Amino acid sequence: MNVIGIRTTPDSVTSNYGMQGIGSVPTVKHTSPSWRWCKKESPVKHFPAKLIPRIISISFLLVSISTFADTIRFGLNSNVEMGPNSAGGDNVGVTLSGQGVFIFAIGGTPASWLDGGAYYPGQEGLGPTTIWWDTAGLQIGAMGYDLGQFELAPTDLDVPFITFPTNGKNFTVSVPWAWALSGAINTNCPSSGCGFLLASNPGKLSFSFVYEPTYGVYFANSVSFSTVPEPATFTFMAIGIAAVGWRRFRAC
Repeated sequence: MNVIGIRTTPDSVTSNYGMQGIGSVPTVKHTSPSWRWCKKESPVKHFPAKLIPRIISISFLLVSISTFADTIRFGLNSNVEMGPNSAGGDNVGVTLSGQGVFIFAIGGTPASWLDGGAYYPGQEGLGPTTIWWDTAGLQIGAMGYDLGQFELAPTDLDVPFITFPTNGKNFTVSVPWAWALSGAINTNCPSSGCGFLLASNPGKLSFSFVYEPTYGVYFANSVSFSTVPEPATFTFMAIGIAAVGWRRFRAC
């Protein structure tokens, strides 16, 4: 199973000649239960019996998930080195660290994707590709593994196709992104399980191109990844929910 780097938002792909990203975030509606927790009355006697089977099912599911849990970490620190593939060897290096885990991976994209050749105005380029990892190392807690002791899935690089502009100017294409590396440990698995999924903080993957007026063509210049600070959304949500709950409690 290939594991993709994550397109982190449905926002538009940014460039100086405009491309639209895809995807949407589903909206989940939550309904309040038919009882209230007040200090003057017990919620148990008003608890709807029809919810008991659901709670039993959810509890069983949570126990099952925890029993077969793997090592899953999001929001890891990242260090990424990436450039055009000039058929000289690997052109991608990724390091993720934090929360008791560390992983590095070195690999490459196909030579036909973002190579060192020329691109003509109006020509199509980039598009989805796959990174194949040749060298890697993993540490989970106190356990360390080399690539012979675990399998690292190829990473599907979900980059849109672009059309090179005809204005003869340098440009950069940026895509919302988060790096994700996953696989399975073959021996001496940690207590959390043999599988792992490690992902970086969200950010953007940027591809820079320069125009060579002498020949009237574009060349790939550089590739960079930078993280984007996230607002403390869940913190504000938690504060808001706590405030509403406290007001209802005081009103009872």
